[in-house]
Amino acid sequence: RRLGILFHEIATSDPAKRIPYMEWAESCVIHDKRRIVTLMLRPLGITCHQPSSIAELRSAVRCILTCLQSLHKAGWAHLDLRWKNVVFMSPDEWVVVGADRAQPFGSPVPQTDTLRDSGMTVAD
Repeated sequence: RRLGILFHEIATSDPAKRIPYMEWAESCVIHDKRRIVTLMLRPLGITCHQPSSIAELRSAVRCILTCLQSLHKAGWAHLDLRWKNVVFMSPDEWVVVGADRAQPFGSPVPQTDTLRDSGMTVAD
């Protein structure tokens, strides 16, 4: 349900609604009875490519911060930001992916290998 909301409402194929520099769903089908969400995500790029120059690093940081600012403005936290989840499109364009752990603000933080405090909530 959470992924359906995220990819149906704010990470859509509609450029007017889309979070800049974030993966989006070209299609999102929610199967309510089976609690399954089927997604076709875009864009396709090179993963695990870290910046190779100061100029690329500046560009990557600009794209990542622009994405996070818009995502947070929409009331969501990514919760899994790392180079593995940043896709290289061109030296001037980097896209944040891996939003499968994203949560709306105020949600309990999911228990993962790195986060184990059950009293934490996602905050702005």
